[in-house]
Amino acid sequence: MADRDVSGRFVPGNQASAKINGGNGGRPRRAVEERLLSELRTRLDCNGTLATILDKVIDEAKGGKEWAIRFIFEYMVGRPIQRTESKIALTELLESWASGDISTTNQPLSN
Repeated sequence: MADRDVSGRFVPGNQASAKINGGNGGRPRRAVEERLLSELRTRLDCNGTLATILDKVIDEAKGGKEWAIRFIFEYMVGRPIQRTESKIALTELLESWASGDISTTNQPLSN
């Protein structure tokens, strides 16, 4: 725990993810990550590979495969608002109403 401060955050010079401690050295540097992403994009775009993969995912979803359905909805449509996010939105709405920023009268919305 010497690599962390009282809040649990890593302190400067920590060795928690260093290669010498058996770790992988942490997340790749941005330049390395960019090269990997560029290579992935190039390989997926060649010869319609990405389209072929997406067609397969769609076929699997049509066949009832839960992982494929989840993939489509999470990445293409987006996850639904989580319950905690809904509570925050409701709290903000009620606070705006209580402070008079919004009215409860039936007035048409202005453009």
